[in-house]
Amino acid sequence: MRKVQRAAFTLVELLVVIAIIGVLVGLLVPAVQMAREAARRTSCQNNQRQWIMATANFETSKKAYPGYQSEFGRIPNPQSQQTPQKIGSWVVSLMPYIEQQALRDVWDDPAENDFWAQASISANPVNVDQAQRFFPTISMSICPSDIANTEEYALNSYVVNAGFLPVFLNGQGQPLGYTGSAAQNSVLSQKKQNGVFTNKALGTFGYNATKIRASDIRDGLSSTLAFSENLQADSWRYVNGADDSTRWHIGMVWLYRLDDPSRTTKTVNGQTITADNLTVTNRLDGNKLTASVGDFNAARPSSNHSNVVVAAMLDGSVKNIDTNVEYHIYQALMTPMTKQSDAPFNQYLLKDDDYLQ
Repeated sequence: MRKVQRAAFTLVELLVVIAIIGVLVGLLVPAVQMAREAARRTSCQNNQRQWIMATANFETSKKAYPGYQSEFGRIPNPQSQQTPQKIGSWVVSLMPYIEQQALRDVWDDPAENDFWAQASISANPVNVDQAQRFFPTISMSICPSDIANTEEYALNSYVVNAGFLPVFLNGQGQPLGYTGSAAQNSVLSQKKQNGVFTNKALGTFGYNATKIRASDIRDGLSSTLAFSENLQADSWRYVNGADDSTRWHIGMVWLYRLDDPSRTTKTVNGQTITADNLTVTNRLDGNKLTASVGDFNAARPSSNHSNVVVAAMLDGSVKNIDTNVEYHIYQALMTPMTKQSDAPFNQYLLKDDDYLQ
């Protein structure tokens, strides 16, 4: 009687198959990770596209760009000074344009002012329920790659162009005209040549009544930053009426610094006012998460995307900014009128290939 032999893998064949599977998995995992990151970056781009569209609609309606902070819930002819009006960030200003009208109505209602005060204590709100009511997390405020969001309320990954922050290390402020108090210098720094979003909260530190319109963007809407992601961005509930800190908590700023101060071209009355040296943290993506929230040095674009930061321009376009750009290029992107601005390299003419990846 003939025996039927059963087909089977030899040990060598089995090992070869296992090796092939291992190689395929090794090739597949990076591809899957790249696909997931591409999806996260696309989501971030879509978020900022919605924000910049809302900003454009705001400018069309109000004939000016919103502030990085503004007042809400004003009481007509108030009988008592005990009821405060609300101060809210740029997110609140744009709520009607991102289908958040119901939430904006709460902010606009003067009868809600006392409740807002209970919800707005920075560290520990008096009323947690009210805090959750005034400061919910809005999904389009979060980049999926920003995995370290630690804010308790109103999670946020994005910052606005808050312009020039007048911090000087070597006495350049006086020849540049910054000779007043800190509050006066703050107002002066917010001129329309230096940035886009200013402080619109009446009666607060650095309040600036200047209206900045699309027609003021002399260098071009397509080459002026409006939004960016920032790993150090604070909750969009952060506002402050006593100092300039709102600008570097929920805004991005530029400083009177350069990679190479010898390239300074800013002159006043024939005097060249040499820039300060740049720090590592000032650079795009500088130090990433090692720089803490609330450090003005870190109020610049940064992200967890590979070598790029997603940013929205005033014309509505969303671009991938190369994180290796020199600081004077970042300043040129931030300033609507670079030649007339306080930028230390104010003679530079921006080109697309300077910053796009």
